[in-house]
Amino acid sequence: MPLLPVLRLAALCAFMPAAAFSADLISFWDSPQKGANGFNAKPQDDAYFKALADTGATWVRLTFSKWQGTGRDFLIGDADHYSGLVPEDLAVCGPLWTPLKLPG
Repeated sequence: MPLLPVLRLAALCAFMPAAAFSADLISFWDSPQKGANGFNAKPQDDAYFKALADTGATWVRLTFSKWQGTGRDFLIGDADHYSGLVPEDLAVCGPLWTPLKLPG
């Protein structure tokens, strides 16, 4: 194996910050968390999120694989030929993309 590619890789790794190698996301679960799962066939309405926030929940896990989008796959158009987010689908999500609290 040529030495130059190995040296390039070693130099690249030496200058990468430690966070690039791992992130301590598991510490989010060190204390009890309140949240919910949103695995509905349609996007949840504002009343759902208001009621959830009133419980003290700080996160919600959503799955949109069942949601009908503009293209074949909701939000990404066509998973086999991704070219960017679909603006019409993104508009359906509205404030869903605003985190209530980020872990860590």
